[in-house]
Amino acid sequence: MDCLHENGDRLMCRFLAWIGAPRFLDDFVVKADQSLVTLSRSALVGKTSLNADGFGLAWYSERDTPCIYKDVYPAWPDANLMQIASHTKARVFLAHVRASTSTATSRNNCHPFSRGRWSFMHNGQLGGHLKLRQKLDGMIPLECYDQRYGATDSEAIFLVAAGLGLDQAPIVAMERNHPSSPAALARVRYVKSPTLMRLVQSGMLGVAGVSFSGVIYAPISQPGFPRLC
Repeated sequence: MDCLHENGDRLMCRFLAWIGAPRFLDDFVVKADQSLVTLSRSALVGKTSLNADGFGLAWYSERDTPCIYKDVYPAWPDANLMQIASHTKARVFLAHVRASTSTATSRNNCHPFSRGRWSFMHNGQLGGHLKLRQKLDGMIPLECYDQRYGATDSEAIFLVAAGLGLDQAPIVAMERNHPSSPAALARVRYVKSPTLMRLVQSGMLGVAGVSFSGVIYAPISQPGFPRLC
């Protein structure tokens, strides 16, 4: 997915999601011709060919909560990532490499994010996030705010969704065109920057994705093969 920064530059984080027969994470994260690690240092599309502002993995094994491994360094030289990916097999996992937009390079800003049984990652941007950040934070329910560790729009959107019934109806919570939704906030405040993003959440039983362009929503997940963006 190719997105625009507020100044018009092209930028991109990249991610993949897998649901299907158990596979080793390195089949897609490291070994494939167009693996996530390969693309993180030689992307053909984007302002820069590098996604070097952090990486992360979320996977599910015997427990219904995800295991998270992430760091602020580039993915390709991380020996621990290579070891974990080559020895971990899962039927549901997420992987993400980050190109920072307007927030700091820190572990708390790296994807995937998690809360309870859910993990979440994001590619793109909420238009005018810096202008909307205070309002967006105010939309996070009090019972979820103790997990607002970082400063990204991604984490905020995830926690807002948690308050919109993520546990009861996860797809509806992510798609919901609520009057106070992040996309609606961008419209109400007349922020000219586009809202262009793909959101992926996962639980023990599967992966669901939503693609946002302005206020248009379209499902993007298909079980049985990796989704690479």
